[in-house]
Amino acid sequence: MLSAKAALRTGRAAGVRTLVTSSDLPNGVNAVSTAFNGPVASVALFSDLGTRSETPATNGALAVVAQARAAAAGAAVAKLGGAVTGAATRDGSSLVATVLKRARAPGGARALRGAAEAPSAAAFEAAKASVLAAQGGMVEEVHGCAYLEAPYGLPANGTAASLANVTHTDAAALLAAPTAYTAVGVGCDDLAAFGALPAASAGLVAFDDGAAAIFTGSDKKTSYDGLPLAELAVAYEFPLLSSEFGAAATLLPSVLGAGANAGGASLKEPYNAHGKLVRDLAEQGAAAFVAPFYAPYADTALFGVHLAAPDVRVEDAVWYTMNNLVRLSFGVTDAELARAKLAYKAELGASIASPAAVAAMLGAHVKLLGAPLAPNELLAMVEDVELDEIKALAYEHLHDCDHALAAVGPVHELPDYNYVRTASYNHHS
Repeated sequence: MLSAKAALRTGRAAGVRTLVTSSDLPNGVNAVSTAFNGPVASVALFSDLGTRSETPATNGALAVVAQARAAAAGAAVAKLGGAVTGAATRDGSSLVATVLKRARAPGGARALRGAAEAPSAAAFEAAKASVLAAQGGMVEEVHGCAYLEAPYGLPANGTAASLANVTHTDAAALLAAPTAYTAVGVGCDDLAAFGALPAASAGLVAFDDGAAAIFTGSDKKTSYDGLPLAELAVAYEFPLLSSEFGAAATLLPSVLGAGANAGGASLKEPYNAHGKLVRDLAEQGAAAFVAPFYAPYADTALFGVHLAAPDVRVEDAVWYTMNNLVRLSFGVTDAELARAKLAYKAELGASIASPAAVAAMLGAHVKLLGAPLAPNELLAMVEDVELDEIKALAYEHLHDCDHALAAVGPVHELPDYNYVRTASYNHHS
């Protein structure tokens, strides 16, 4: 079998049978489909037009468009007994319809195709409220610190100020740019309805990739003592999913202990915590939850840790977090890697339990890898990750590297930038 590095570069794992079919419709739309057991199916439409196309003045326009389109398609899909979701990300936009399989999935595709037009001014204004209610959290804030004054630093859902000022005309100007589409069917292979979309343009919008994703080390602290916990996220620039380290980067959150205590408010050590970071923080009562993350995009990627800590334990939380990040470059064991792979398999299985989640994963892989990747192929790549790859990845991109940090709440104990920057170096080797 190819190594995880070679497999991600080619988009395929040697010797692993793909369960996904991919072909181009006559208009150039990439049509991807895979089987799914169960009574429901999902069809999805992904556009390459993402929020990195926005400016501070138009930030949030595409998120509003996505919600307006979801509402328009939802009315038709509701008659089929289904539901529609819409979202805009930095790299693209998506519409996903989930319906009963029995002859209704093609109807869901037709509804999405009809909603792909620019929404009316009334629908645009009506959708603003739902976007305002879905403002991002600390991970979104750390993007702004990582990509100062660059398109990738803009929040995917805009800000309250930008949404108040963005207009239907702004959205129409963005939508006038040529884009490419990917159609995905999970439990449905009839995607002919998407053949009525405008032909894919050979002159897609050319992005200045360097300007879109210039990483800048910086921090942002918002003191608010009325909150019960200080919430913070620290992030580092990381390799793309398509790089030689893509599989290792995918597995790295599980090495630290992704998901343990995530979203909770307990300072007690979680049962069966396999990550040393989670155990260290819990033993010290230094964090109520911790959630490492890897966020890959078309032109860049971030890896980091999102956590919340009591006001008098913030410094300890930062110290133990940095200690565990540095340890990745020299102290990870074979046993930790084996446990991480098992944990990742369980997390992936849970995350793709619905056809909509599988559709989202396939659409993301087309954008990031150039080809859809079936879950079994992804598992094969992660299983092939070796300990030396984890250490090399951490040494190159975490050890003695600049970081971005965002924090809010009672942050009077939060160390300054230089403290955290110095703590990224292994002083004991």
